[in-house]
Amino acid sequence: MLRRWFENVACQYAALIFLAGAAVYYWGWVFDFGYDFDWTVLYEVNKTYGVNLGNNLIEGLKLTIRISLISSAIALTLGTFFGLGRLSHFKPFYWFSTCYVEFFRNTPLLIQLFFWYFALPMALPLEIRQMIFAHNFELWSATLGLSIYTASFMAEVIRAGLQSIPKGLLEAAYSSGLNYFQALRTIILPLAFRAIIPPLGSEFLNNMKNSSLAMVVGVAELCWQSQQIESLTFRGFEATTAATVLYLGLSLAISAILNMVNLRLQMVPPRQRGLAYRISDVFFYPFEKIWAALAHPVHLVLAGQRARSLRYTPFQAMVHRLLRMLRIGAGWLFRGLFVAVLLYGLVEAVIGLADLKWSVVWENLPTLLIWRFPSSDNPNEILWGLGGSVFPC
Repeated sequence: MLRRWFENVACQYAALIFLAGAAVYYWGWVFDFGYDFDWTVLYEVNKTYGVNLGNNLIEGLKLTIRISLISSAIALTLGTFFGLGRLSHFKPFYWFSTCYVEFFRNTPLLIQLFFWYFALPMALPLEIRQMIFAHNFELWSATLGLSIYTASFMAEVIRAGLQSIPKGLLEAAYSSGLNYFQALRTIILPLAFRAIIPPLGSEFLNNMKNSSLAMVVGVAELCWQSQQIESLTFRGFEATTAATVLYLGLSLAISAILNMVNLRLQMVPPRQRGLAYRISDVFFYPFEKIWAALAHPVHLVLAGQRARSLRYTPFQAMVHRLLRMLRIGAGWLFRGLFVAVLLYGLVEAVIGLADLKWSVVWENLPTLLIWRFPSSDNPNEILWGLGGSVFPC
């Protein structure tokens, strides 16, 4: 009897909701943990400070969403660029993309955020440094660090998706008269992104959760706000629980959107489309209408070009060959500029590294590699984080 009932999906969800509600009720109000819960700190005006601290969490959530959206868009763009670079036959671009992916993917995000906030401004002129610090540099340094870090992971996901496309499709596109960029835009990338939506969604989720590290460079996002409430009210359990619930809700919202995207990209027969598919239809209906309205003029122009391409006059044929030569020349010009900029960056990096005070690093290398108590014999030894002072006996 019970087995037949629990084969129903609605009964399964009802049982899950009941168990979750019972757990929250008993753990929050019935069982005595020896802790005096005070959830009013999250929704009432604090008598000491005269503000509603729960509003600070909402402001932190807004900032977290802002950082996540901007960094995700930049990371997806950079990830596509370097994912293509990892498959490029142009060796400078391939090796630059490989070094980028391996370097940023294999160094901690916390160290990268420290570099973008503390180290990078020191390499800039004083006027530029003052200008960037006057325009919310904390937020943009954290967003830049998140974007570059997440893009290194997305690049590998996109590379794997591109390699999963059979080469026969690219050859068929070439035989149909498409050039490389047309085949990439209309065939290769759409099919690749259809295959990599699940792992790409995981990177979007990781990017949102990694935004909590922005607090270390002074960004008042959700995690920072929860710690601020704890420091003001000594209610760490309530503040951290509220931040956890908000992070969980944001993660579930991102997962739901990505699952709907995955459903829209699947070839599902009409009779097999369930409730989730119909919800995705409603959700994406406005976006599809906007996209169709924007793409219609482009399709008309491309259709006119295809129709005229079969009726070239000698002058049009000459112009077509000239444009083709210009495209080839622009491609080689881009390669030359890329190599020149890359060499310039390498030379500047070598000069900058040569000017560093490596003696300080060498003197403190044992402390960096193996933790130990500071020695009073070396007055220049770095003691940050150990607390107190060391005096010779």
